[in-house]
Amino acid sequence: MNLVILGPLENRANSKITGGAIVQLKHVLDELNSRGVVYEVIDTNKHNYTSKKDAFIAVVRKYYKLVRKETTVLYFTSSNYKYFLPVFGSIKKLIGNKLFIRKIGGDIGHFKGDKQKLERTLRLFKKTDHVLVETQGLQKLLSDNGVSCTQFLNARKRSKVSERMGDPVNLAYFGRISKSKGLLSLIEIDLKLPKNLTIDIFGPLEDLNENSFSDLKNIIYKGALDPKDVSAKVREYKAVILPTQFYGEGHPGIIVEALMSGRPVLATNWHYISELVEDEGNGILFKSNEPTEILEGINRFMKLPYNALCENAKNSVQDFDIQLNVDRLLNLINYDC
Repeated sequence: MNLVILGPLENRANSKITGGAIVQLKHVLDELNSRGVVYEVIDTNKHNYTSKKDAFIAVVRKYYKLVRKETTVLYFTSSNYKYFLPVFGSIKKLIGNKLFIRKIGGDIGHFKGDKQKLERTLRLFKKTDHVLVETQGLQKLLSDNGVSCTQFLNARKRSKVSERMGDPVNLAYFGRISKSKGLLSLIEIDLKLPKNLTIDIFGPLEDLNENSFSDLKNIIYKGALDPKDVSAKVREYKAVILPTQFYGEGHPGIIVEALMSGRPVLATNWHYISELVEDEGNGILFKSNEPTEILEGINRFMKLPYNALCENAKNSVQDFDIQLNVDRLLNLINYDC
């Protein structure tokens, strides 16, 4: 089989500027490399080109050069499928290659309220042989609308679960420093947190800056991490907090990282997060990311049996092992190792 993989590679100028699609693709490529799978890769990360236009032209040119009838294409994307799938679909129709798309994130769930937008997206996906999505909800939505679809989890290499139970009351946030991720709500509760509780904040700055945290007492901005260092850093904390209301959330990678590390998660009951986090089982679900709801959730968390939460966290993501999921992927595309 001639295998071509498209998706966003690491930002060459600054590896700390990252996202779910970059991280997911890297985990899959690392696993394929460990098995000796042969493939060609096409980088779709616009930040690795001089402009969006140059990125589009370069990707299409390389695609046209590499793809033949016997080619199987595996395309990882969060949003740029809107631009590329019309081209890739036309080439598939012309030469008959196989085209699989790995749709990352959960933004399609929003389209249920916009019939025209949903129908446009469905038409694009029907140009492919198969769509892989990360949540059960998205799989049902697409399958119910006639799209050939499978759930492919936001999988990770299984972490070494630390026996250390973290600092007594220390939480951490990992992700983009953005209002859509609920950071303003955390800032608002800085002086209302339980005694001695601190929340460390890690991630690349977006629509907030370091000054947003400069006068805070209990919420401390610690800078951005290289993605390869996140898993180890998670294990230094008692739990991970994610008060997000980002429209594109599917199964957030940081939740998977935390649970695989045996760490509970406190997160908003938003989009598909409840597929991962069970309230008072392996974490806490906030009803919303309003400050009062976050405080109520934190206070509930502090009263729960911590070791049981950790054990439940570890056991809840057994299926998210990258080896298992790449096995399923290779079987789906009929790749003979």
